[in-house]
This record gives sequence, structure tokens and C-alpha cells, in this order.
Amino acid sequence: MTFMKHRIVFFILNLVGLTIVAQERTFESDAADVYMSEQQKRDPELTMKSFVSAQKSQVILEMGGRDGLSYVTFDKTLGVVEVKKGMSEELGRVFSSQKGDPDPMRFDFANRQFCLKGITDFDERTNHVILYEIDMLEQTILSTEEIGKLEGDEFLKEFRFSALDWNLSPDGSKLVILYKLPETKDDKGNTIYKFNFIVYDS
Repeated sequence: MTFMKHRIVFFILNLVGLTIVAQERTFESDAADVYMSEQQKRDPELTMKSFVSAQKSQVILEMGGRDGLSYVTFDKTLGVVEVKKGMSEELGRVFSSQKGDPDPMRFDFANRQFCLKGITDFDERTNHVILYEIDMLEQTILSTEEIGKLEGDEFLKEFRFSALDWNLSPDGSKLVILYKLPETKDDKGNTIYKFNFIVYDS
């Protein structure tokens, strides 16, 4: 990736909200604005599974139906722009995980799509933190970067307990990725909790 990357040693927590504008605002409050599109015919067997990507002019949703998964691109009025069936074998491997590893996490940053994944190599006794840049519409991997590693005394047999996670700054210009390092003890026997933070600038 071409983002500026920094490592920091303090904790950052932001609550990020996402608003998708369809067509007409029908409700407004201090907490949220609700938008409603015009009624459109939809296959009743096709249900939304998750958001894939939300850009200024388009939204991509993962939809499930009788024929399996579909990736549907909508314009800002919720008109269907494109439908692609199924997930490629390449991305299927990215979004799969072995027992004991964290579930892969998909997100958007700087108008690009990413997947954050933790992978354990038991033979090498190493935990890998991998960041994939992906294209969900084209169903391809654009880049792969190892951004963290735990090995030796830091190795975790159950990497799912590493608290691997991500978050965006309120303005969306910075991405923070964090994961837990093994706990240590001070001279008095108190537990010391340590985390590794990686920050990207858009």
C-alpha cells in the first residue's frame, strides 16, 4: 500500500458512523438521519447479507439467494447497476479461517477495499497479521502485506484471543490496526497488558 504508516504505543478508540443516502430523507434527529428510496421490485428470495463497499455514488451489497451469493452494485437511488454471482476461489481463501484464528475483517478505507486477517503457522510457531487490498466487484486480490508477526515467546496458540481489530478516525483519514501482545508481569507480580498499534494515513 502507499499509505503513510506509523507505529504508536497508546490506545485509540473511535466510534464510526456510516450514512448511506438513498433518495429522500424521511426522519431527522440528533442521533441519525433516515433515508428512504422509492419502492422497487426485488426478488423476495434475495436477502442482504452484508455491506461490501459504500462510495459517494455507488453501494455494493452481498446478497444471498437460491443461487448462492451475489454482489449487487446499486446507484444512489438504489437502482441496480451490476450483479455478479458468487465469490472467486481466490477471495474465498482470503475470507476463510482455520480453527483458533480470528475471523477475517472486511472494510473500506480511502475509497479502497481491504481485508484484515490473522493466520497461524503452527509448524513455525508464528502468528501473521496480513492486510489484503481487494476488489470485491472484480473478485480479486490487489495486494498482500504482512503488517505484524508474533513468534518465539510471543507466539499465541489461540490467535483469536489477540484482540486483532481495526478502526477509522472520525474524518476517515486515518486507519488504526491493533492486536494484543503476550502479557508480562512486573516485579510485584502485576499483569502488564501490551498492544501493538499500526496507523495509516490516507
